[in-house]
Amino acid sequence: MSRRQRKCERSLCTSGQWLDARTRAEAGESKRSFAKSYGMHEVAFRRRLKRSSPASSLGRYSQTSSSEMCEKWIRNHPGRVKTVYRIAQIMAPAYLKAAVPANAIQSFKITDIQPLNPDIFVKNIS
Repeated sequence: MSRRQRKCERSLCTSGQWLDARTRAEAGESKRSFAKSYGMHEVAFRRRLKRSSPASSLGRYSQTSSSEMCEKWIRNHPGRVKTVYRIAQIMAPAYLKAAVPANAIQSFKITDIQPLNPDIFVKNIS
């Protein structure tokens, strides 16, 4: 019988490990062996794979930069819990690097939403 692990005893999985697990699972390998190698319960592992969405290149900052910032904070602060109040502190550097007008305009171009054209609107509405 397996004993239940506490959160502090579980090993952290990086975004690269989740991506590797997803690609290997899509190739047909057993999810049970992945769960065992990551030290997770099989049901929890399946739910996590189901919930995690693929990385998107759209938007102000990508998932990889935000997950890298979280992983960096966890490595620099071992044993501390990441709370809702610390998320802003963790995400601020990634957001400030990525939230520049060029990235927003590029996101609009990718999704075929062009920046506002002021010549479209009529000035005199009678």
